[in-house]
Amino acid sequence: MGLKMYAGLAGVIAVGAAVSQADKSMNHVSTDAVVTKATVDCYIENSQSKLIDKTTNEMAYLDCTLAPYAASMHGYAESDIHKRVHFEFAYTSPADGSRQTGEHTTSSGVERYDEQGEPFTIYAHKSEPSRNRF
Repeated sequence: MGLKMYAGLAGVIAVGAAVSQADKSMNHVSTDAVVTKATVDCYIENSQSKLIDKTTNEMAYLDCTLAPYAASMHGYAESDIHKRVHFEFAYTSPADGSRQTGEHTTSSGVERYDEQGEPFTIYAHKSEPSRNRF
């Protein structure tokens, strides 16, 4: 019974990924974008635990210069410190040629988006100017 459930779950995930990829290829086009504002912060996490903000009970995000001290104070290694970037970007919509903006937060590939003026590629919707994907 457990194996069938895992196989079914894997099938649902595969179908979802295929639909998402089909949507991207049929409805979106590769478009140049540029970072207009970026903020980098850090969080502390390892496979067993993470540093939590006591007021919100959620992941604690802090200035990266303070992260090594916080990690040491709470018994974490420097390798448990990870960066996250929140950035705003602009692009020209292929749908109507208008300038569009968006924002995104990621902890993977931080160095690709951490500086204002940094170019990158997004997938802009072919007919809806404000819709985009990564």
